[in-house]
Amino acid sequence: MIARNFRAVIVLCAALLLCMSVLPSICRAADNAQADALFQKGIDKYLAGDIPAAVKELEKVIEINPKHEQARSLLSIVLGETASSYFIQGDYGRALPYLQKLRKIFPEDNEIKRMYDQASKGVSSVQRSEDMVRFLQKQQRVLSTSKPVPPPAEKTAPVAKTVKTPPPAEPAPVVSTETVA
Repeated sequence: MIARNFRAVIVLCAALLLCMSVLPSICRAADNAQADALFQKGIDKYLAGDIPAAVKELEKVIEINPKHEQARSLLSIVLGETASSYFIQGDYGRALPYLQKLRKIFPEDNEIKRMYDQASKGVSSVQRSEDMVRFLQKQQRVLSTSKPVPPPAEKTAPVAKTVKTPPPAEPAPVVSTETVA
């Protein structure tokens, strides 16, 4: 009886070990099929010009299979092309998210770092300009809704009185006290 139970336990353990060794490969195959399907969707989105959707699909592929080299390569190309295009146009706000993702993929790339730094500065200066415009618009609304303030009365400059000063007196003739004989 004990021997029979022992054999059943051994067979059960062997079957369990077999399942555990086969199951990961079955799961990997399912993951690879899903990753390949998402990769194809990413290609289709890219070719259709839907860059944000293509990036999302390719990122999903890499999340499922980090070693999917085709997805990593295409993602790098899509991010690089898009970031460069916006950067060249001076649209730093739209270039920045793509540059951030590129920096995660290629942290040692100095050109990506330079573009990222320049885009960040460009965005912050644009932000400051936009903040100033919003402030001025707010001030304009406040001024337009408040009671009009009458313009200040024109002040006339005080008229200086001119005083005529007499011309300098001519020197008095010198009178001599000598007598003439």
